[in-house]
Amino acid sequence: MNPADWKVRIGKVDFFGPPPFVLGHEFSGTVEGIGEGVARFAVGEEVYGWTVPPRGSHADHVVVTEDRIAPKPRTLDHVGSAALPISGFTAYQALVTLPDVRSTSSSSASVWTGPR
Repeated sequence: MNPADWKVRIGKVDFFGPPPFVLGHEFSGTVEGIGEGVARFAVGEEVYGWTVPPRGSHADHVVVTEDRIAPKPRTLDHVGSAALPISGFTAYQALVTLPDVRSTSSSSASVWTGPR
């Protein structure tokens, strides 16, 4: 369970609106159906991704847009893959999309983990 999930569970943040609702942001599973215009994925393909509230991922089925999923890594099972989306995307943003680090730069990073 990622930090967003437990914060919703204890009532610290309100992503989903008033109860009842389905918790969860991240998931891994097999595509069972696709909507019109979906080109990157096919029925039967294993994927992982994250939902956008108010749709929770702690359900038997989820519906998401194509940009919220990726092919599941072959080296991971569904449990491991479901742990990747938000933390992996956060790490990617921190290392690739946000900083303007060049080969001539020197920098350091402090990393904190765990609940605060």
